[in-house]
Formats: sequence, structure tokens, C-alpha cells
Amino acid sequence: MKNVGISSEFCFSPLWDLQLTWYSERPELTPCFQKSILVWLPCIFLWLLAPVEILRTRSCKGPSLPWTLISTSRLMSTFGLVILTLIDLSLKIQRQRSDQLVPGVELCSSSTKLVTFVLVLCFILRDQRKGRKSSGVLFVFWVLLLLCGAITYVSFFYQVFKEEYEVVKQTDYIIFMAYYPLVVISMVLAAVNDSVPVEINKILEAQAGGFFQQATFLSRVFFIWIEWLVLEGYRKIITLMDLPELAREIRSQVAWSVLNNFWIKELKKANILGKLHIPEAREEKDNSGKVKKKASLTLALVKGFWAPALKGFIFDLINCILRLTLPLILNLLIDYVSSDEPVWRGFLYAVLLFVIAFFGSLSFSQFAFYVCTAAIQVKAALIAVIYQKALHMSSGSRRKYTVGELVNYMAVDAEKVFNLAIYITLIWGIPLRIIITMILLWKYVGPACLAGVATFFVIFPLSSFLSQKARGVQEKQMVLKDSRLKFMNEILSGIKVLKLYAWETPFMKHILHIRSQEMELIKKFSYLNAGIGFLWNCSPFLLALFTFLTYVLVDERNILDPSTAFVSLTLLNMLRFSLILLPELISNIIQTRVSLERMNKYLLSEELDTDCVGDLVKYACKNNKIKLTGSVNVQGSLAYVPQQAWIQNTTVRQNIIMKSAFNSKQYQRLLDACALRTDLTILTGGDFAEIGEKGVNLSGGQKQRISLARAVYQNADVYLMDDPLSAVDSNVARHIFKYVIGPAGLLKDKTCVLVTHNLSVLPEVDYLIVMKDGLVEDEGTYSDLMSRKGLFAELILQNLNKVQDESSDEPQEKRQSYEYLPEVLHESEVLQRSKSFLHDREALSLLLSIDSEELNDEEWEVISKQRGAMLIQEEKMEVGKVKASVYFSYLKNMTYPIAFCSILGVVMFQVCEAGANLWLSAWSNDKPLPDGTQNIAVRNWRLTVYGLLGAAQGISVLFSGVLLALGTVKASRGLHDKMIESTMRAPMSFFDTTPIGRILNRCGKDIDVVDTQIPISFKGFTDYLFALIGIFAVISMTNPFFIVALIPIGILYYFIQKLYLAISRQLKRLESVTRSPVYNNFSETISGVCSIRAYQAQKYFIKISEDRVDINNNCYFMSMITNRWLAVRLDCLSSIIVLSASLFAVLGRGSVSPGIVGLSLSYALNVTEALTLLIRKSAELETRIVSVERIDEYDYLPEEPKWEIKEKKPKQPWPAEGAVQFQNYSTRYREGLNLVLCDINLSIKAEEKVGIVGRTGAGKSSMTLALFRIIEPAGGSIILDGVDISQIGLHDLRSILTIIPQDPVLFTGTLRMNLDPSNTYTDEEVWTSLELAHLKPFVCSLADGIRFVVAEGGDNLSVGQRQLLCLARALLRKTKVLVLDEATAAVDLETDKLIQNTIKTEFSECTVITIAHRLHTILDYDRVIVMEHGQIAEEGNPTILLSCPTSLFYSMAKDANLV
Repeated sequence: MKNVGISSEFCFSPLWDLQLTWYSERPELTPCFQKSILVWLPCIFLWLLAPVEILRTRSCKGPSLPWTLISTSRLMSTFGLVILTLIDLSLKIQRQRSDQLVPGVELCSSSTKLVTFVLVLCFILRDQRKGRKSSGVLFVFWVLLLLCGAITYVSFFYQVFKEEYEVVKQTDYIIFMAYYPLVVISMVLAAVNDSVPVEINKILEAQAGGFFQQATFLSRVFFIWIEWLVLEGYRKIITLMDLPELAREIRSQVAWSVLNNFWIKELKKANILGKLHIPEAREEKDNSGKVKKKASLTLALVKGFWAPALKGFIFDLINCILRLTLPLILNLLIDYVSSDEPVWRGFLYAVLLFVIAFFGSLSFSQFAFYVCTAAIQVKAALIAVIYQKALHMSSGSRRKYTVGELVNYMAVDAEKVFNLAIYITLIWGIPLRIIITMILLWKYVGPACLAGVATFFVIFPLSSFLSQKARGVQEKQMVLKDSRLKFMNEILSGIKVLKLYAWETPFMKHILHIRSQEMELIKKFSYLNAGIGFLWNCSPFLLALFTFLTYVLVDERNILDPSTAFVSLTLLNMLRFSLILLPELISNIIQTRVSLERMNKYLLSEELDTDCVGDLVKYACKNNKIKLTGSVNVQGSLAYVPQQAWIQNTTVRQNIIMKSAFNSKQYQRLLDACALRTDLTILTGGDFAEIGEKGVNLSGGQKQRISLARAVYQNADVYLMDDPLSAVDSNVARHIFKYVIGPAGLLKDKTCVLVTHNLSVLPEVDYLIVMKDGLVEDEGTYSDLMSRKGLFAELILQNLNKVQDESSDEPQEKRQSYEYLPEVLHESEVLQRSKSFLHDREALSLLLSIDSEELNDEEWEVISKQRGAMLIQEEKMEVGKVKASVYFSYLKNMTYPIAFCSILGVVMFQVCEAGANLWLSAWSNDKPLPDGTQNIAVRNWRLTVYGLLGAAQGISVLFSGVLLALGTVKASRGLHDKMIESTMRAPMSFFDTTPIGRILNRCGKDIDVVDTQIPISFKGFTDYLFALIGIFAVISMTNPFFIVALIPIGILYYFIQKLYLAISRQLKRLESVTRSPVYNNFSETISGVCSIRAYQAQKYFIKISEDRVDINNNCYFMSMITNRWLAVRLDCLSSIIVLSASLFAVLGRGSVSPGIVGLSLSYALNVTEALTLLIRKSAELETRIVSVERIDEYDYLPEEPKWEIKEKKPKQPWPAEGAVQFQNYSTRYREGLNLVLCDINLSIKAEEKVGIVGRTGAGKSSMTLALFRIIEPAGGSIILDGVDISQIGLHDLRSILTIIPQDPVLFTGTLRMNLDPSNTYTDEEVWTSLELAHLKPFVCSLADGIRFVVAEGGDNLSVGQRQLLCLARALLRKTKVLVLDEATAAVDLETDKLIQNTIKTEFSECTVITIAHRLHTILDYDRVIVMEHGQIAEEGNPTILLSCPTSLFYSMAKDANLV
């Protein structure tokens, strides 16, 4: 068939001739087609995209690029094409003028090429001037020109080879032979990135927003630009410093600005912009009752980030079309094997399969890149708006949310939106796939395809029912998990109390009881998952079975030939994939909608009135009290010192200077004034020592002084101080007042509002305001108030026996004895850190938020040499490949027989699946009867065996799933229980150096991974491993020559996956490690929002948050990019496998049946998915098995001595008297540290009342810890009633001692449980202890009595009631030795009096040892021990010591205004 008409007149030949192309043994395109379409196609492409190219060039503002060899060659080759085309056009015009017949198409094509090459020349010059190193549009243009020209090039050669000289014009031949190599050269030059000087390159990368933006088109398509990082990850351990900078459009600040612009428009549309502090503006209805327009976060997100999602959709659409074309080409190739079509068609089909599979994979990778980029932008923007909203919330709004709920918006809700954003294009992509697949299926099997779909809709409800049941079980399990973690958090917070009371066993039993209930639910959940897995693993076979069953039964003339069987099988698998994703997508949309609504409500909550100056003061007050009426006016800047110091998890220095620039002179003066100098000499690392979360490694006094130092360093005009002196010793308080707050202090020229209970400093203040019940009771100067003899004077007289102004007559040397003594942290917390500090400035800056530019080289040298600068041990991050022992540990906990049988079930499933497909191949080769109908007997036999093989698949997968569920539950239980026991047996030093969050992370996140995620990864890995083995086995069985191609492909696969796994595991670990600081920083910000507002440091903390989010997102982005790098290369290998299988099928025509060809090709088409998923599941399993590694670490924690030693149990009753002796006793907190107690010799008689005092750090608390064996002796011994306490079990010792600690620690549970967790005592005894502790009236007033449930931390009880409950514990135990660790420091005077009186009466026959900071509480004791430098400096009766002015006790009493 020839197309004449216009083309004959224009070209002098037809445009298209099927006889010449399709029906020829040597296909060839007509001269007209070659001279028109093949020339115009690349030119049309370029002219269509020219506007896009111009716009992209205009947006570039980089410096001009220098002319290098590559850029010059690029210009010259294009210029050469312009010259050649101009010559060609001139010759054609000359021939036409010479009355030679020249087809119009030649003149048109030459003119088109000439204009197009001139345009390319302009683009090259403009790109060079604008700083663009490469152009994707130009590269594609050259590729199209190369491919289209290749056909003409081959045609010219063929004509010359066949000596058809009359057809070929000599000049045309010469010009084209010069033209085509220049096209090839131009294409190669367009693919190469031009090298430019480093300085210019940095400018270009900054201008482009990331170095990958400057990569060539080819580099971006194949992700070559990330290859250096993959190779680097294989050679060494990757750190944050090795990662390239995050692309500008993905950075948090940029993403936030995009979302914020559209969010502001939404607020304007709802008429609430700037009005969120007005209640009426936030109401959903107006005055007339109509519903107001509501600002929509969803719309703001869509408007802000639609562009990359649209790009992703375009590539997804391309991928969808190409993937759905594969079954059609497969059909052609199967038909080719059984036909006599020309050989070249077979090769064409094979190449088409390769090209479609290859370009489909490339388009999918680009789709994944763009949607992941959009998702990261969305997540970064949401985190930023959530963070900034927390800084603007009013107190009323803030009280509606707990810290956990606010963090959940960032950690959970933003993550759900992120996860949906990744699959956003599937919302319209999945319906499109389903529609096209159904149309194609109808083409091959007609209405029978509905049987397969119906089968799915039978399986789906069953699966949904099981999924719903599993979700319900999981929700119940999550409740128990939360309960377990909450209780574990309380145990860890009060671990010292548990150890002091020997309560580890009952609390551990309670945890394990909750865990046992949880494990029953996990077991049920695992069995339900096994059922779901059974249904979905059987679904492909069932869909095929019922489709083919219906097809062959509805009509005897329906023959199941290879094309019908294997094309339908491929389409059914595609349909199943889409139908599986659809319900999951709907579920994600529903969940994400809820999350968006939650965040929308949060963003619309009440905010501060930014125009009201008083709000700044109002919110810089404790508990964010609401101003109802009146006004507060402030002139000048503000600084705030809260009563509970807010400490950041960074260095001491950074905590002090915060947002301000470092001023060494000012900083050094401040250290002395706030009595921090000696603290820094004790802390390893000095002021670069890291402070743990919430200041865990500092004493209360240290935290308060750092908080005060921060305020003073800011050099504000007005200072608000909420009782900063309460947390420090009296001598330190006087030092701080004198050198900081007082009339001669650093703040002497500032306005200071000081709230204080320290009455000794009041004579030196300018003005006093006395408050009572929220009202101003009195005000005036100190002398005025004292002369009035009102409430103030009465308060002074009641609480101070002797108020003297000692500053004038106190000897200088006595004052110096305490002026620079810091209140150092508890000795047990001064532990050296095993980690050496990072040497890289930027790494350290990221870790501790230090501004590296503010430090000189000497300071950095000090930091780099310090070891142990951070007290809190850094969480261990394993590097390199996970050890095989970790996998074996997990399998051991599963038990090896169960693990082996589970894997055996997977193998049997793959064997049965391969057998069913081989049987289907043989069935499709069965010949019909002569009349064209089926052989019924053979058909039934085939159906029966096919069905039995399917049933065997189902049995195998169910067997494997149930055994896997049983084994993984067993492993979860074993790993958790061993970890809990090991943790509870760890010494206190472990808890002192390990943040609670880190331990909870193992109990929570890691255990959750072991419970729910590792079983899924383990099953996925084994499934895809044996599936891949099955694929290669089937293809090799059907075509043994395939093994030849498989060997090199296998070697390449090995090296690619080895490279990928090395970088993948490191990036996953970095992403995991950098995620926690984002949420920790948010939690820290919420806790310190009052201080942040007061210091007006919002921008500073927003920058910190943005930096941490960017670091985390960069790790994820690089992980995603390396995943795409892997996918592209695996897809290339898979496409080569498809090509090899196709070529072997083409070459084996006549010797290979169509059924075998269909089978091998359908398996080959699954290689891409199997290869990719195997490596992904392998990396996933390796990443998740790290949780087992982390849990295993806790199995080998250092242990305390045994809790009980049966052969050394003291004979009861013991102790009968309560006499305590320290004999040459010495101790230290850890090997390698200095002694904290040195050669102590002390004898405490039975029933003696002894007070132990001393300056901070003197060793008095160490005496208590030594008695309870919290620390072990380095020498000497402690004898209790004749028994060496180091020789008996810890519980045997601690159970006969009682302590009332300074901080009353209570646990969630009943009052009775808090008093007697072991149920050792009767209810009557409990009531008696409550009565003696003066709590019986209060408990009787409660509806539940002693069954009253105490809230977390005892929040539903007052501080006094909590301390009285601790007294009740002591009364219930009533041991012969009672230790008081400043038990009344935090209670009011009335409670203090009750406790002291009860101790005197109820413990009169007991030995009482009191660690005292308040000296007046021990003035009536039998003896006082004064400690100094870890030794007994003085001892005696307090009355006698006070009568001696030279005694240490006298000087301490004088400091406390007692003498």
C-alpha cells in the first residue's frame, strides 16, 4: 500500500509504503519519510520547547563561564553544522535554478535545519553567558537528531554497498557523511559536563540551589551525579560532613516561606490574618449564624507544592503507558515464535521489549525523584509551621496540648502527610491503570476477566476483615505498649528510689506482666498477619485459576494458547498490584485527612497579641498566667530567670551565650560572679562540656546558676527573677546576690524584679512588695516594713532566729572561703566520657549548636584534645556491616527448628508456584481437536493438576506464615525480658550517664521494630530471595543458553548491591540518628518557650530547628537518591535479562514451544521487581536488625553485685540494734577516678541521732550511697551490727535500711502500691503508717481510700503530701536505721514541723543519719559530722561545736545566719 497525493508532488515519492517497510525481508523507509519526518521531528521538538529553554536561561544569574575545550568544541561543532547545512541549501537552490528537479521537501528540510542550528548556536552562547553548564533540551534534541539520522546514514551505506549509484547524489552523500559525525560529536559534547574553576562552580551551585542541579541531563536521568558518594560509602564510613548540601528548594526555610505565603492568603480569605488572638475571630460561625470561610492547610499545601507533583505525574503517566504496552509486545513475540514472520521482526520485538522496559524504569525513577522531592518539601514546611506556631501560641492554647501531643504533630501527623505525598499521583494513576488493564484483559479473555476481578473482590473483603481485626488488636497492643513505656519511664526516673528500697523485683514483675499481656496481642496480630499473607500470596494464582477456568468452560472453542495464557497472566498481575494499592491508598488518604484537620485546628489556635508589649512580660512569667484586666508596660529589653531552670542540650558556654556573640572579657567576669569557675574545672571539657537533656548531669544549683548567667550575659534592661536563689546553698546564694543581683553586683545599674524566699537578702534590696493570696499585702523599704510590725515583720521573726547584717564584720578570709565555691554536681554524676570529641569544627557545631566562627584555633585545639568532654554517653551508632552473630542471635531467640521450617515453607511455595507455571506452559501448548474445540478430558486433567499445585502453594505459605509468627513472637519475648532484667540489675552509674530517652528508645522503638517490623522484613527477604532463585531457575530450565548471559549479569548484580548496601545502611543510620534531635529540639523549645520569648530569641531557635530539619532531610534525600541510583542500574540489568531471554526466544524459533517462550518471558519481566525488592528488603532487614543489635548490647551491661546470696544471709533478727561502723573506708565512683571518701573511720552507736554536714562536694552524700552500696568500697568496710555489708546480697542490705529522700518520688498506681509494692504488709499496717504520717484524714476523704490512683509523678498530690507519703513508707518499714537526705528541703514550714516531730517520736529507738543542708534541722541531734574533701574534718555535739568560734560547724552556722 502506497501513500501518494501531496507527498508525491512534494517529495517525488510516497511518504509511506508498507510493502517497503513491514512486509519486506529488509525493511526500509521511503526517501520522502527520511527527508521529511526524520528531519522535522527533532526540529519540531526543539522549537516547541524553545520557550521553556528561554525561560530557564533567563532565571539563571550566575557568572559567565570561561571558554574551555569542551565549550569551544560544542560551539564549533554546531557552527560546522550551520555551515554544512548552508552549503547543502545553497547547492539545492543552485540545482533548482539550473532547471534540475529538486523536491520541495529537500529545500524545506534544509531550511528548517539551518534555522534550528542557528537557534542551537544562540542557546549555546546564551548558556555560556548565563552560567549554564548543560541543557537537557539540547541533549534530547541531539539524541533525536542522532537516532533519526542513523536511519538515513544506514540507508546511504546500503545503497552504496548495493552499487545503486544512480539513486545517490554524490554531493548529498559527501555532505551527509560529514554532517552525521558532527551530530554524533555534538551529542557527546552535550552529554559531558563542562569543567569550570572551583570558585565559579561554587557560585553556580549556590545559584542553582544544589550541586545536582548543575549536573548534565544524562547524569540526572541515570543519577550519575551521586555515584561519587556511593563509592565513597564503600571505601569509608560516611559522616554528615561527607554529604553534599541539601538542594535549596528542599531546605526548610525555603519550603516554609512557600507554604507560609499561601497560608497567609488562606488566613486573609477567612478574614483572620492577625486576629488569632481575638476569640470572636476564631469562632466557626459569624453573628448571623452562618458558617465562616475556614483557612485550609490542605489548599495551602496543594498550591505551594503542585509543580514537582505534576512533574511526577507526567513521568508516572509515561511509565504507566509503557508498562501496559509490554504485554502487547509479549503477545507479538509469542506469536512470532509459532509463525513464519521475517526474522527482523523477532529482533524488533525483542528490542522493543528491552526499550520499553528500560525507559519505563527510567520514567519511574524520575517519578519517584520528583514526588519524593515534593514530599520532603511538604514535610519540611509542616515541621517549620508547627514549630513556629508553638512560639506564638497563647497560654490558653498551650494548656490544651501536652508536650507529647505537640511533638506528635511533628513526628506523626507531618509524617503521615509526607507518606501520602510520596504516593499522591497514585490517586489518579491507579484508576487509570485499572481501566486500561481491564480493556486489555477483555481483548484476550473477554468476559472471563470479570471472574478474576470477582475473585479479587471475594479475597479483598476477607483480607479487609482480617486487617480490621489486626488493626483492632494493634490498637489494644499500642495501649498496653504506652502503659508499659509510661511505667518504664517512671521506673527509670525513680530508679534510685527503687534501688534504695530494694523494689526492683516487684516493679520488674509489673513490667513483665504488662509485657505478657502485650505479647498475647502480638501473637494474635502475627497470626492474623499470617492469614492476610496467605490470602494475598494465593491471590495471583486464584485470579489466574478462575479467569482461565471461566474462559475454557464458557465456550469449548476458547483455546488457552500461550498468548492468551501468559499475556493474561501478566495483565492480571498488573491488575492485582493496582487493586492492592487502592484500599491502602484510600486508608492513607483518610488517615492523612485526619492529620491535616488536626494540624489545621492547631495552626488556627489562639496566638499572642504581637502588638501588646505587656504580652512579652505576661508570657515571661511562670506558668504563662493570663492577664484578664489592666496592662503591663515595659521599657527596654527583658531577661527572665525562671524558678525551674531551662537548660538546653548543648555545651555550658552555648547555654550561657545563647543567641549573643561571644565576648571573652564579659564571659569570664560572669563565670566568677555566678560562682561557675570551679564547676568548669571539675567538668571534663570545661565550658565545652555537654549538658545532657534537661540538665540531667547537673545539680539543681548548677542549672540555676547557668540560667542566671544566661540572663546576665544578654545585657538586658529589665530582669525578672523567679526565686533563683532557692536551688543553691546559702553561701552560694549570698555570693550570687553580692556579685550579681545586689547593689554592688553586675546588675547594679539594671532594673531587677526578684521573687525570693531567701529572707537574708531582703535588707539589701531597694523596695519590697509582700504578696498574700494573690494580692499586694504591703510594700515599702525594708526598714519601713519592719517598723510597721505587720505581716512582713512577723514573717521575719518567725523564720530567722538571728538576723544580722554580717557583711560588715565578717572576716575577709571567711568570706573568701565560700565566694568561689561552686555547688558542684553530685559526685556520682562526675563520670568520664569514653568518647573522644570530634575534631571537625563543622561536625561539632552541628552536634552542639556551637558557632564555629566564634572560636579561635587554641579553643578548638582544647576541644579536640578533650576526651570525655560530654558527660552523657553518646548513643552508640554501629558502623559497617551488621555482624552475622546478630542474625544468629535473632534466629536463636526464634529457635533454629522453627526458623528452618519457616524458610522451608517459603522454598516449597516457590517450588509449587514454578511447577504450576510450568504446567500452565504445557497446557497452553496442547493442540485443539480438528474441529477447533477443546479436548475435554485433557482440559479437566490440566485444570485438576493446576488447582492442586495452587492448593499446595496455599498450604506452604500458610505453614510458613504460622511458624514465622510463632518464632518471631518467641524472639520478641526473649529479647525484651532479658533486656529488662539486665537493665534493672545495672548499677546507678549506668543510669547517671545514660539519658532516660535512650533507654526508653530501646524499650519502645527498638522493641516495636522487633515486634512488628522485623517479622515483615524477614518474610519479605526470604520471599524475594527464593522468588529470584525461582525466576532464574525457570528461565535457565526453559532456555539453558540463558545461563551464559546470567553469569556476567550476576557478577554485576553482586557488585552493585554491595556498593548500595554499604552506603544505604550508613545513610539510614544517619537519618535515624539525626531524626531525634529534631523532635528533642522541639520538645526543648516548648519547655523553654517562656525564656525564648522573654529573650526575643525566636529567630535564633527557628534557625536551629531549620538546620536540624535540613540535616535530617538531607540524609533522607541522599538515601532516596542512592535508592534511585540502585533502581536505575538494576533496571538496566533486568532489561538486559529481558533482552537476553527475548533474543534466545527469537534465535530458538522452531526448537522452542510458544508456551515455554511465554513462560520464560513473563518470568523475565518480573526480574526487575524481584531484584529491586530483594535488595530493598535486604537493606531494610539489615537496618531493622540493628534493633536486635542494640537490644543485645543491653544484655551485657555491667551488673550490680548479686541481690541475694543465700549462703551469706544474716541471721535474723538483723540488725537488732542499728550500730554502724566505717572502718578505714574509701570509695570512688568509678575505676580511674579520684577517691570521694578517703580512710573514713566512724562509729555510730545504736539509736544515735547523727547529722552529716559539709560544703557542697565534701562527700556527705557519698556516705549515704556507700551505706546503701550504691557505690562499692575501694578499701575498708562498713559494719552493721557486726556484719560486713559488702559480703551480703544487696537486697538483704537495702531491705533493712530506710531512707526519706529529698525529692519525693511517686509512681503511677494506687497509694497502697506506692507504700508497699511487694504486698508485704496488711491494709491495717498501711493505714497505721498513714495515720502516723498525718495523712489518714486526707486519705479517708478520698473515695477510693488507699486504692486512690496516684498520677504520674504524683501530680495529683501536693509536694507536702508526697513527702508525707515518703515518711509513711519509712514508718511502714520501721527499720533500725533511718537515713534522711534533706527530706524537708522542698516542703512548707508546717509540713516540715510534722515530719520532724514524727521522726523524733516514732524513730526514737532507731539510728537516724541525716544529710543536712539546713543546719537548724540537726541542732538537737546527738552528734554532728562535718565532712571536707572526702574526710571527717570535725565531729561532736552541735551545742559544743557552736560554742567554739574556730570550729568549721560554727562558720557554716554563721553563713546560714544561725549564730
